[in-house]
Amino acid sequence: MIPLLLLFFAPLAVADDDAEQAAAEQAFDAVMSGNAVDGRVQALGYVNADPAAATVSLPPPRAPGGADVSGAGGTVEVPLDRYEAVRKQVLASSATALSPYTNLVALGASTYRGRVTPAGLELSLRLDVTLREEGAWKSVPLVGEQVAVTSAKVGGKPVALRTQNGYQVWVTDAVGETTVEVNVVVPASGPRGSLEYDFFVPRTPVTQFDCHFPEVGIEPRLRGAVREDRTEANGVTELHAWLSPTSRIHLVGFRDLGGDAKDARVYAETLSLLSVEERTVELFTVMRYSILEAGTRRFDIAVPAGFEVVSADGAGAFRYTLETTDTGSILHGETAFAIRDAYEVSLRLERSLGDGVLNVAPPHAIGAERETGWLGLETIGTLQVEDKGGEAVVDISVAQLPAELVQNAVSPVLEGWRYHEAGATLHLTATALPEREPAGGAIDRATITTTLAPEGGSRTTLSLTLRNRLRHSLGLRLPEGVEIRGVRLDGESVVPSVAADGRVLLPLKRSAGADHPVPFTVEVDLVGHSSALGWFGWSSLELPQVELPISTLEWSVRAPSSNRYTRLYGDIAPQAEVGADWNDTPSTTMRTHKRYWVGADSAMYVRFGHLRGWLVAPMSAAAAGGVALVANRLARRVGDGRLSRRVAVVGVGLLLGLLAVVGGTTAAIFAAILAAFSTGVAGTARAAAVAAFTRLREPTEAQPAPGSWRARAFFGRVVLLGASAAVLLLLASTGSRLLYVLGNPW
Repeated sequence: MIPLLLLFFAPLAVADDDAEQAAAEQAFDAVMSGNAVDGRVQALGYVNADPAAATVSLPPPRAPGGADVSGAGGTVEVPLDRYEAVRKQVLASSATALSPYTNLVALGASTYRGRVTPAGLELSLRLDVTLREEGAWKSVPLVGEQVAVTSAKVGGKPVALRTQNGYQVWVTDAVGETTVEVNVVVPASGPRGSLEYDFFVPRTPVTQFDCHFPEVGIEPRLRGAVREDRTEANGVTELHAWLSPTSRIHLVGFRDLGGDAKDARVYAETLSLLSVEERTVELFTVMRYSILEAGTRRFDIAVPAGFEVVSADGAGAFRYTLETTDTGSILHGETAFAIRDAYEVSLRLERSLGDGVLNVAPPHAIGAERETGWLGLETIGTLQVEDKGGEAVVDISVAQLPAELVQNAVSPVLEGWRYHEAGATLHLTATALPEREPAGGAIDRATITTTLAPEGGSRTTLSLTLRNRLRHSLGLRLPEGVEIRGVRLDGESVVPSVAADGRVLLPLKRSAGADHPVPFTVEVDLVGHSSALGWFGWSSLELPQVELPISTLEWSVRAPSSNRYTRLYGDIAPQAEVGADWNDTPSTTMRTHKRYWVGADSAMYVRFGHLRGWLVAPMSAAAAGGVALVANRLARRVGDGRLSRRVAVVGVGLLLGLLAVVGGTTAAIFAAILAAFSTGVAGTARAAAVAAFTRLREPTEAQPAPGSWRARAFFGRVVLLGASAAVLLLLASTGSRLLYVLGNPW
């Protein structure tokens, strides 16, 4: 009967083993596929890009020496050995061209050395790795997540591992050749008396496995071994094996070396998410246990001081009690039956935020032989959290945190840390950022017209066009010396009210229209008290502060025509519409200031300068006379040879340009005329014009054709007379303009 059962269950065992092997191969390929880069994309300078994003045609194979033999005709006889060598070279280059994908991680030889103890299979892994592409993150698979890692080092320094597709991987952006050393403990599996060790490993071209068994008379076997050497001496068994490339080590065929009474060996990994809110701090923690050698029912966890346990959950009818200590509290967890291999406990802790420094110590497993952890930070609300350092924690990038920790966060994870021992502590400070409620609406357009009276004071009409759904009133804060004389809502007079804080409340109505609200207009008449404008100086005007933002603001100021005015200056330069426009001459009595996107409760003011009109003429005449005197002085220096004529001309030109900007073109032309007469330039120009006209009247002895000469002389005299007429017209217009200014100074 027993042989028949063996014959029946043997194919099932083989099928299960093949399924496990296929799962290992698939998990390894999934990890390594993240390190694959299309060689064609890499040639274009991209790393970790979609291979479909770049299409580069591969060059055809070329003959040795770079000679192009495509399309060549004829027959060539070559020795057979030479032909075989060339053929092999062409095939090798073709195979390389047809494999455009490059792997960022190349695994070399792997060596496993260890011994079987009552705790399990203790192994030391030495793996040679070649890393490519500086700056690119790569995942190096080390061992399966079925085993407990006691230490992992690269170059003698410990590194953190994370789980990915059933493997414990090392995530790094390093490049070059390196060696990874990992110490692991593999728990036993299978029925008692025929224990098995089964775990995932990286698939390498060369895999060596050396193991020490403290007994004789056993027959350990490795699945997929190419060669196995077993020796027995001095009561121990040594196994030396070389494996074909595989992603799984399955060691079977020996008796249970342990006794019945064993103590469990526990290794823990902690995943914690710190969620900081405006008033409370919550810490969500998952404790992952790897339990070796025996089962355990007790799970003791140290809870940091200041935190309260909101909930604690686990499988196997988990229940807990709390014990208060000087350093916090201890959670004593217990299951209904003994747990082996793997177990998880989920905790939710809470405390108040408070003021000052926030000290956060993640929970840790009491009695664990090795504990590592990850900690992420998220903020909910308007808070700014700053890292003030800590003890036994390492600041890492958020990209290095386990994926399940980042995915379970409500808000984006801002920072991350890892630690390798119990007692890790993090110091943080949380500052509340100022809050401001968004405006419930906005004013589409504000049109302001201000009229200044000659005797002093001003009258302003403020017209606001807006759409309203919820507001009952609109608040205005009046500047000093300004009063409201009337308010109109869509042309109908209304009565404003005054709030407790001194603001004037303008009554509003609800906009008509369901989907598209119809805008309406609120007009406010304001009266300002100020003194009359003097002969010259600066004046300022200020608008009421509106509690809603304004999309477009246009302010027009009408001033008495007896003065000359500058443009309006504000806290921000006037914002004109985009596009070309005619350069119209600005009015002497109207000035306009335009703004876009004025904030709510913003103080809006303008400043302008003024000068009495009758002062313009004498000041321009004085300036013109001064320019003429300077020109006369420069002419004398040129005549004495103490100054270059070019320097004098440039100096007079600069003075005339400055006068044209300040006093206008009329003053500049008047100054140029005075300078011309004072320096004798006018007489010299007149004499030159008369001489030229005289020379054009009669031909010289060198002119052989009197007929052609008459034509040129005629046109020359016409041009000269036209230029003289233009100069006289300019002088006449300038003189008339000067007489008008002198006759009408106001």
